[in-house]
Amino acid sequence: MANQRFELSNTNTVFAPLIYPEKIVVRKERRKSRQPGYCEGEDVADIGSKNREIDLNGVIMDYEKGAIDALLDESGDLDLVADEWSGKVQVLDGEYERIAFETFSYRLKLVSTGLDEDGGSRNSGILDAGVAGYSLDYIDSLILDGELK
Repeated sequence: MANQRFELSNTNTVFAPLIYPEKIVVRKERRKSRQPGYCEGEDVADIGSKNREIDLNGVIMDYEKGAIDALLDESGDLDLVADEWSGKVQVLDGEYERIAFETFSYRLKLVSTGLDEDGGSRNSGILDAGVAGYSLDYIDSLILDGELK
């Protein structure tokens, strides 16, 4: 477990606790349309999804309390780096409480901004130039030049 790395950060805030979070739960809710089927029990269609939500629970030391306060006050995007999931997130809510001398437990609820959802598919498809409107000669030249596979 020595290779585990956890950090929530942007240009203003860095939260990288000494102790890796005790629990990281990544949740993804999909929206489904369920209609009675004609021949079988039910017709199910996928109609989209919500962004991932990440719940964190862990322990911080007293000297790390300032970092979690800054994190709770942060309203911008943060970069989450964790073994369970990495991507751009925002803080939905959080809390901490003293559990022992110089030790606090914390809970954070994060939501993905959507930029890293679906395997990064937001950088393809309609945002790419595509090749449908090009001549076959032009496409052949791209293939020969190694620019198109």
